[in-house]
Amino acid sequence: AFDDNTGYIYVADCWNHVIRRISPDLSMVDTYRPKDVLPYFWQRTGFAPEGSSSLLSEDIDQNPSPKRLLFPNDVAIGPDSSLYIVDTTTSVIRKMSPDRQISNIAGKPGRRGERDGKGSNARFYIPHNIAIDPTDHTLYVSDIRTHCIRRITKDGEVTTYAGRAYEGAFRDGPRLYARFISPTGVTVDRFRNLYIAEHGTNFIRKIRPDGYVLTMKNHRVQFGKRLKGKAAVINFNRPTGIAADPKGNIVVADSNGATVRRIWGGGIHPAAGFDDKISREYNIYSSDSDPWTVENRLNPRPLGLTEFDGPPSYTESPEGRLAPNLATSASID
Repeated sequence: AFDDNTGYIYVADCWNHVIRRISPDLSMVDTYRPKDVLPYFWQRTGFAPEGSSSLLSEDIDQNPSPKRLLFPNDVAIGPDSSLYIVDTTTSVIRKMSPDRQISNIAGKPGRRGERDGKGSNARFYIPHNIAIDPTDHTLYVSDIRTHCIRRITKDGEVTTYAGRAYEGAFRDGPRLYARFISPTGVTVDRFRNLYIAEHGTNFIRKIRPDGYVLTMKNHRVQFGKRLKGKAAVINFNRPTGIAADPKGNIVVADSNGATVRRIWGGGIHPAAGFDDKISREYNIYSSDSDPWTVENRLNPRPLGLTEFDGPPSYTESPEGRLAPNLATSASID
């Protein structure tokens, strides 16, 4: 996620249980963690605090730490530069303030389920991705196991915004009548449309401000072919990340297709991947869960977007396999 206030990029480093911060000039990556809290570190026989060989006595599955992150999967930035973190394994949404104080804003650590309510009374099963409405700062969270989109208001009230719990299916219509299968990436554009990358169907879904759910061009795509063309016939292969740019264009990370695609003008076009055409409007930052090469991008996931400020380039970080690739005119989460 990109912080407009500071220029930093924040990355949920899932398997290291931390948030990483990338400097505006992309020259430095550091660990951005809660104050006075050491992250989990996996030992062969269990978890230990970082820098220690002593295993934790706490049962992290049933009684996880209220402060430590456990497999964080996504992060969104609030208007005050607070981080909103999807802590997937503990099934909670956490907030880290600019002074790095961490709190739980929705869900209870280690208690999975599907329940509306305020704060710790709410339940998530496997929350996956998060987006913030730039207008009223409402949070939207995809729950990949319950097949729902959840909404969190500024006062911490959690409701099911779209879909119905545990009813995985494909159906357009009013948001509570509509159905999803394993929604993952979510983003909100400047017109307050909510877009969802639906991992289970290879669809891109859209929820209009009036609450109506539709499928982009309402056409089921074929599985796994790398083509460009009209949105009605384009082929996605496990879309995972999605983002919107200031103009309302949409960028999709097509994870198994190893391609980042841009949706604009009624068509879907390769923004980065097998067919690189750089249009020099925005920088797309994409993380890659496999070793990064320009020629072979595997499982790309969008992270942040900035206005273009220089020649396009590719940056490789083999150690953390974080790959910001400066690319085209479009969008990101």
